[in-house]
Amino acid sequence: MDDATLEAGISLALKSDLLHSRVSFLWHAGEPLAAGLPFFRRALSFIRKHNTKNTQILNSVQTNGTLINDNWCQFFKENAFSIGVSVDGPAFIHDASRRDWGNRGSHAHTMRGVELLRKNGIKLNAIAVLTRETLEHPDDLFEFFDSNGFDTLGFNVEEIEGANSDSSLKCASEPRVSDDILRRYRFFMGRLFDRWSGSNGRLKIREFLANSYALNQLRKGHGYTRVSDEIVGLRNVVIAKNGDITTYSPELASGLPGNPAAFVVGNVHEIQRLEDVLESPRYKQLETEIQAGVHACALTCKYFALCGGSYGSNKAYENGSFNSTETTSCILHRQATAEVVISKLRERSEQSRSTHD
Repeated sequence: MDDATLEAGISLALKSDLLHSRVSFLWHAGEPLAAGLPFFRRALSFIRKHNTKNTQILNSVQTNGTLINDNWCQFFKENAFSIGVSVDGPAFIHDASRRDWGNRGSHAHTMRGVELLRKNGIKLNAIAVLTRETLEHPDDLFEFFDSNGFDTLGFNVEEIEGANSDSSLKCASEPRVSDDILRRYRFFMGRLFDRWSGSNGRLKIREFLANSYALNQLRKGHGYTRVSDEIVGLRNVVIAKNGDITTYSPELASGLPGNPAAFVVGNVHEIQRLEDVLESPRYKQLETEIQAGVHACALTCKYFALCGGSYGSNKAYENGSFNSTETTSCILHRQATAEVVISKLRERSEQSRSTHD
């Protein structure tokens, strides 16, 4: 991204009347550290220049870790960056999917970066992609993240999305997730929950904590419904290197095959205020379609309160329409995971009552 586009995007975000108390800049897509330290130093200078409202700024990077060195670590510490590492678990799982241009596994390089982060006292956050192979190894996965000192762990399922036309969890030609994959996924999550709940609790697993929180809110009778950032316009704002703006699900920045600008709602060089996006005909069309899909989820899914009808990008890429309901991600990552957490929490409650009786 050239400096003019970088500064224009930062300026639009920081002068927007949509801002409240803080804004998060997430440096993502491809490998962001490949842009180099000078790029990030310029970005921070633009943030300081345009933060005239003294808004709280959060910066985070999602990286594969292979380019991390002591200079990067020093920069992260000096500027309070949050670091997310994309690592799928032990080498035999990670290297099956994450390979370099020479078709070599990248696990050793990623873990070298992880070790440098740990040595420099930087909190370790991980995102792991779940594949069919991963589902066979819940114990190996838990032991890897727990023993390597990761603080937080979140999962993404291998998705049919953007350039990914297939998934080991569901072939594009299949009408829905197979019973076999569902069975394996529930077993994996159940075993992982047991390992997690039986540990010292140091490792924070996003899916278990988020579902436990939502279930507790529902138990209190507050009429709680989870609201995902993916269904709120301009909650997520993605700026591509040419200045094109997309919103809702970040993955929509990929566009469609043959039409990379399919979901573009503006460009940082063409609008005066971020709010101008709200008047874009394309934005209005997307808003109508996405909210129709959310409404359909609310009418048909018993887990709606725990999800809120998100995964709009999956609906678009997998179902061909935002105005649709179930996707691989929602069946596995929302419904099946919720079923496991509900079951496990019920078991713990019954055991507790039995102990006290």
